[in-house]
Amino acid sequence: MGKGGQSSAKRVQKVDDNALIEQAIAQNRAEQEKRAAAEGARQEQKAAEAKAQQEQLSMAREQLTGVAGKGPQKPGKALTRDQIVEKLNAVPTFCLLNGQYNIVGLQDPEEPKVDVCFWMTDGADAKDMLEAAKAANPPDVADSLHLGVTPLGLAFALSEKWAETKFNGDMRLRGAREDAARGDNVGEMLRGQVEAQGLEQASWALPIFCCDELQGPAAMPMFLSRKALAETWVVSGRKLAELPQQQAVMDLRVLVAQMQTDAFAWETLHFITERKSVGLVKEAKEAKEAAAAARSGRPGPAAQPTQAAAAASAGAGDADDEPPPLE
Repeated sequence: MGKGGQSSAKRVQKVDDNALIEQAIAQNRAEQEKRAAAEGARQEQKAAEAKAQQEQLSMAREQLTGVAGKGPQKPGKALTRDQIVEKLNAVPTFCLLNGQYNIVGLQDPEEPKVDVCFWMTDGADAKDMLEAAKAANPPDVADSLHLGVTPLGLAFALSEKWAETKFNGDMRLRGAREDAARGDNVGEMLRGQVEAQGLEQASWALPIFCCDELQGPAAMPMFLSRKALAETWVVSGRKLAELPQQQAVMDLRVLVAQMQTDAFAWETLHFITERKSVGLVKEAKEAKEAAAAARSGRPGPAAQPTQAAAAASAGAGDADDEPPPLE
């Protein structure tokens, strides 16, 4: 009896071991299938995002090439860098200057050791930047801070290294904060456009908006913000409630790359900014004059501004502040 009972116990133990092994194999197989399904879902999501980016880029290209436009289009002709800068110079950007008209570099939140010059396309955002800088500095420094005005073309040329500057830091263009905060992944979409165009990613991206209903064979308006587009929509006699919710958007660097091809009659393209930004140009000039008057009573020679600083203190479109030829 003793031997028989011992043999039976061994058989039961062996059966239990086999069950555990089979259970472990089944669990491992289930985990592998789960990981494979998750990886497949990630790949599908990645493919869907890439498709969406390509569709957005194609939509923007259709706006530019006239496929979605109205009426016959003029023959395409590539623009030179100088011509592109001239077109961009029609609208202003804003940066921080000190009392000697030198650019004030701000600390990069991601790389604290890097100074950044921000050229803001939105007037309200530029004012907020100025007030924040004043609040963070002692009164003698804060009193000298003011906004400088740089034509967008020159700001773009400096940030893209088309023109040289002695500013020792990173130079970035920044669009309206309101557009970036909408939660529709504009930044991610613009990065996808840059990748699809075969360009290197930059430390900044600037969305440019366009609308089929506002374009025609003789004019292609491009807008620095959704608000600027909405203003033009209303000025054209349309109702704001009828403004399309979806507008084509393209990264400025991608657009500039396209402008150097013969894909479109680029002479019809012009850039439009918000009215408040245009009004801020006058305010910035008045602040510049006030700073100069306050500094005139101080002893000692003023520091010579760099090319970027001199450009920043100039108003967009001033005949005496044209950027140098770009090779």
